[in-house]
Amino acid sequence: MLLPGESAAGMLVPVPFLAGAIGGAMDRSEAAAEAAQLASIDPYALAQRAWQGSALLADVASGAADALVLQPFAFLQACVDDCYRIALVHQLSRGDWTGRYTVHLRSTYDSASFHPVTPALLQTLQTEMHEGSAVLRDLVERAARGDLRGNSTRVDVGSLHLVGNRAAGLVAPTLLLARGAELIEEDTEEVLVRIDGDPSQPASAGGLLFGVHRLRKDQLHTFRPVKSTP
Repeated sequence: MLLPGESAAGMLVPVPFLAGAIGGAMDRSEAAAEAAQLASIDPYALAQRAWQGSALLADVASGAADALVLQPFAFLQACVDDCYRIALVHQLSRGDWTGRYTVHLRSTYDSASFHPVTPALLQTLQTEMHEGSAVLRDLVERAARGDLRGNSTRVDVGSLHLVGNRAAGLVAPTLLLARGAELIEEDTEEVLVRIDGDPSQPASAGGLLFGVHRLRKDQLHTFRPVKSTP
């Protein structure tokens, strides 16, 4: 799903996600064709393969009334630096409860990268989304075991992967932080954080913040511990 600056991150509706974004000087048929090439990398199919053999799927197969529903999708966010960033998501729901697990893919792309859509670009996307699907399965399974509880450490986190555009066209995205996020894990290259948020908000106002996120440290512009108050 394409997320322009003011789109709501919680509106999970199917859209031809790149036809408008890469139109520019191209005619509509070219834009639609290239959108179709990118959309051929299907998050649902990748999730099906990634989840094969998982013990969590046994409950679904048995027809358990309280089974979770898994919805895989990807956000393509248009950012203030004229680059696109991609997040792969596995969203879980049961009744009124929703949980979201997000892996932010390594590569960023300028608009020209989508014209023409090359086999190399498609291979990069396929590889990163395949890897991301495996990571998301691991995160969800660990959460089911109670292994994503984190600790008492709280951090302020900022990234163009989380907020990539100006809020209301005015506030720079580097000023919009996920404040007081729960730090679950940290190593030399990555962080795993749990963030509160409202996915019904526009992406530029923090609609992507909700849930558990795996981010590379080189994707962050802000990462600092929150000082505890006595």
